[in-house]
Amino acid sequence: MYVNTSKRVNTRLFAGDPSRFQNPAPGTVIDADITEKDTYEFYLVSVAARQGMSTPTRYSIIYDDIKDSPHKIE
Repeated sequence: MYVNTSKRVNTRLFAGDPSRFQNPAPGTVIDADITEKDTYEFYLVSVAARQGMSTPTRYSIIYDDIKDSPHKIE
């Protein structure tokens, strides 16, 4: 399996009430709605931000020879 990891993304994720910005909990995975339809990719919020907004990491699966379910890989 080959995975491309990108920490320099402009995507910001918010959680909670729309009137108040909050960071999502560490371990939050987004694999629908904001990802590309034709590619296998997902966003992961790996750590909590102590100050400011947390930045997710984008994972793009380039080659998958494991053939396991996406939820297990994420």
